[in-house]
Amino acid sequence: MSALDDFLKFIENGSVLTDPIDATSSMHINAYYDHYFLEDAKRSLADIRTRIAELEWQPIETAPKDKVVLVTWKYHKYPKRGIWLSKKNAWCYFRNSDEFRNKPDYWMPLPKPPELP
Repeated sequence: MSALDDFLKFIENGSVLTDPIDATSSMHINAYYDHYFLEDAKRSLADIRTRIAELEWQPIETAPKDKVVLVTWKYHKYPKRGIWLSKKNAWCYFRNSDEFRNKPDYWMPLPKPPELP
């Protein structure tokens, strides 16, 4: 078990069940003092998992149909900006609303634009 796995287990359960040096050791947190830290850490962990999922290609069936997303195909290496158009009942190019020749296989949210100074 990696140190990251131990840390995630610590955050989720409030304790690390294994130690790479001694599998029988256990570290428990003081629930009274660390309750708020633990709750904040759990929320942060959920946010991290959500952000990681956003960085991975997901099946097109799970794509939102109300905004522009990146789409790609199993056999195509360059993603395109696409949008679901209900009136065409199809995924289309964002720039001109033409339907894609083949239905995309995967989608990913567009990256956030850089912050202005």
